[in-house]
Amino acid sequence: MPRRQRQKSKKGIYHVMIRGINKQFIFHDELDFIKMETILRVISAVNTESKRRACAIYAYCLMGNHMHLLIEQMDDTIDVVMKRIGVSYVSYYNKRYDRVGPLFQGRFKSESVDSFEYFVTLLHYIHMNPVVANLVSNPEDYRWSSWREYASDTYTGTSSICSVVNAFGNITRDQLRQIVINPDESVQTAIDPESMTDNEAAQCVKSLLPRDLEIQKLSELTKKERDEYLLKALQAGVGVRQLVRITGIGRSVIARINRKT
Repeated sequence: MPRRQRQKSKKGIYHVMIRGINKQFIFHDELDFIKMETILRVISAVNTESKRRACAIYAYCLMGNHMHLLIEQMDDTIDVVMKRIGVSYVSYYNKRYDRVGPLFQGRFKSESVDSFEYFVTLLHYIHMNPVVANLVSNPEDYRWSSWREYASDTYTGTSSICSVVNAFGNITRDQLRQIVINPDESVQTAIDPESMTDNEAAQCVKSLLPRDLEIQKLSELTKKERDEYLLKALQAGVGVRQLVRITGIGRSVIARINRKT
């Protein structure tokens, strides 16, 4: 597992790992894997009535005695999300195998993902778990992970769970596939393309603002107003890193807005 100092922040994207108690298997056959995938699909879906969405899932891998998730808390905290996942699966598991008591080893382990580079590292790490464990030779040969959603433009199987295209911005499936196969910092340039020069981007942003509002004053607006203008700029084709340079607003703020496009 990649070493990373644990963050105290309760916001944002997390890498979560759940392990079976005493390292026992938590998935024994196809029905168990399908049940967990069903739970993940339901919990990450938008509620059609309330319009709430508990979380977004960017990657997952279900192994015999543990599972990995790359997950973003949205309308629920990560604690609430993981409790719902755990309660649903343990209830199913105990009923099916005629047992009682806890199934998972203590509280889930989590770490916040505070940079794009680490997000990329985790995309690679999670999908390569079965390869490292010598279960398969290639990630596409393992059925119980989100790799197939990254590998296919038209995948509509039972594992259609992840917010693949929206992972940390406007990233194409081809670019995401390359990230997972070969995580490299240089890939960041490819996944955040700049279709115009900074001068052209600045003119584009300026055309979206009222005449009396300077680009450098965007950060002084209310959060709602600022985000509306930034969203318009992103939709007009200005890149995330480019918008950071032009406005001086932090990348995390603009990346969050970009996930709405």
